Amino acid sequence: MHWYKRHLGDYARKTGHLTVWEHGALNLMLDRFYVTEEPLTDSVAYRICRPRTVEEETTLSRLLEEFFTKTPSGYINNRAVREIEAMHEKSEKARKSADSRWMRTHSECNADAMLSENQDPRTKNKKSALAGYLPSTKAERQHDGAARKNLQEWINAVG
Repeated sequence: MHWYKRHLGDYARKTGHLTVWEHGALNLMLDRFYVTEEPLTDSVAYRICRPRTVEEETTLSRLLEEFFTKTPSGYINNRAVREIEAMHEKSEKARKSADSRWMRTHSECNADAMLSENQDPRTKNKKSALAGYLPSTKAERQHDGAARKNLQEWINAVG
């Protein structure tokens, strides 16, 4: 999962007591959990949060216990699990909907999807009738009594 909803009110209610370092560590762990969709192990949590003192290590352990649930495979965040499951359900519904639309518009029994035998545009057929014909210029029409005849020939050739 490359993005997730961040419910600011819920987050603020549950984390209002944290220090700046604790907020940063918690967000790093949540981001990692959302991206990998896998439980965090102690070693992964320590590696991504990089505690430098014994106090930070103790704080990190407390954050894992407070905001994550210990499972045999590692730590999970229950809210994140619900968000990930909802995203997968929505994605699956969208995939099924797109598949059904695709099948409805691209099925073999859809006559509208079949190509016609004549794929040449109408203008391509007219090019040969006009080949070599140039209508007279305005100056030629003024001095040439046959201007109307040229115009009529042009209309007949196009028409």
